[in-house]
Amino acid sequence: DTMLIKGLPMALTYYGDLGTRPINDIDILVPDAQLKTATQALLRSSECMATDMLAHKYHDLHYAAHFVNNHEFNLDLHWHLLPFHTYPGADNPVWAARQSITLPDGTTS
Repeated sequence: DTMLIKGLPMALTYYGDLGTRPINDIDILVPDAQLKTATQALLRSSECMATDMLAHKYHDLHYAAHFVNNHEFNLDLHWHLLPFHTYPGADNPVWAARQSITLPDGTTS
């Protein structure tokens, strides 16, 4: 499971036009149990160049890690939504209330 959070889904849902809300990164939320798999997938990607491995090493104390590629595209991988709510089950209400959005290419997320 993945969930787009923060700027991109807000722009798609409320602004209607991606040009009306500048976005310089994408924020993705994954369940804590899928963090290792998601991180490995991003690091295997030829586009992904760097991340803060400390955040992953101490993931119980962090809620997200920043990835950037050689095109300066930024992605924040969250395994918790909020920095002070990193305990097991903290994001269960968020996952239970998630909604689908339609991306510009017509796919649903």
